[in-house]
Amino acid sequence: MKSRKEIDNELRMLQGNINRMFITHDSIELSSMFRVAQNRIGIIYEYNRNRLDLEFDKYEMSDNK
Repeated sequence: MKSRKEIDNELRMLQGNINRMFITHDSIELSSMFRVAQNRIGIIYEYNRNRLDLEFDKYEMSDNK
């Protein structure tokens, strides 16, 4: 699992991909930036999904005591 610092970096890189999509005049680059952005969103989603799962597990464990 990536660290919070790595996820913050993914977020900044995602913003860069989006910015590049606005200024490119190349359809191949646009498609590439779109695919990379989707991948970065997936990474950010997985990090936060795991975070929520860990919080839920922690909550469940405290309820069972």
